[in-house]
Formats: sequence, structure tokens, C-alpha cells
Amino acid sequence: MNNKIEFKVCNQGNNVKAYEECDEFIKKWQKILKIQDWKIELHFLSAAEVADEIGETGEPGYLAFCTRDHQHKIAKICLNAEHKEINDNMEHTLIHEMLHIVLSEYQYFYDEVLKSQDEIIKITARMHLEQTINMLADSFWLFGRWSMND
Repeated sequence: MNNKIEFKVCNQGNNVKAYEECDEFIKKWQKILKIQDWKIELHFLSAAEVADEIGETGEPGYLAFCTRDHQHKIAKICLNAEHKEINDNMEHTLIHEMLHIVLSEYQYFYDEVLKSQDEIIKITARMHLEQTINMLADSFWLFGRWSMND
């Protein structure tokens, strides 16, 4: 399935090379993570747009986020093009967001099971899932770098 990459850009300008590189990373990691049947849209947003999308108040600080539609197998990865770390390692960021696709059924399970729970329990469960995704993203990214050297 081909990715639909929407180039909604703010301060980054029209950086075709960055889009092509992201498209290559997405295709590579879709195959590795076995999510080739998903359509992934990539959006570059301003910090204010990211804050609006996620309902964040105060200083916008998110590097990226991912929304998923399991029924139609469509995911939207939004990158904060103004974030100071956006260019540090795009591949790692995309791996992290794509792992949210792989593990999104667990997020749904957490959300459903924890509906009646205390807010602290909900936050703790989400934090543990995010830590797991961070650890897996680090591991996959390091493996990808290591395997390229063989």
C-alpha cells in the first residue's frame, strides 16, 4: 500500500528531500514492523497546530504524535516542524510513532478497561505504555543502525 504523505508545512519550508527521506523510512519500517497494510499519512505541523490537534494547553512541547483508525487501517503521524529536536533523528521519531500503530490495540484496551478507574491509574498506565514504546523504538533504531554495518 502506498503512503499518502501530506506536506502540510510551516517554518520548515518546502523541503522535498526531507519528505522523500521520511517516505523511505516509513516504507522501510512498515515492512519491518509488519504494518504494510496500513496507510500512513505524514503531516508537518507548527507547534500551535500540534497543540490544537492534541488539545494541549500552555507551552507546546510535543515532538510528534500519531492517531490511528483500526477499522480502516489509516494512521496519521504529525511532526512538530518547529520542535528543536525535529531534525536530530527523524528515523527514530518515525519508528516511535509507528510503534504506536503496532501497539494501538493495547492503548484501546487500557482506555476501555481504565474508564472507571482513578485518573492517577490512567496516567500511570499510559506512562508505562509510552515507556515501553520508547524502549522498543530505541532497540529497533539501534538494531537498524547495527544491521546496516554488516
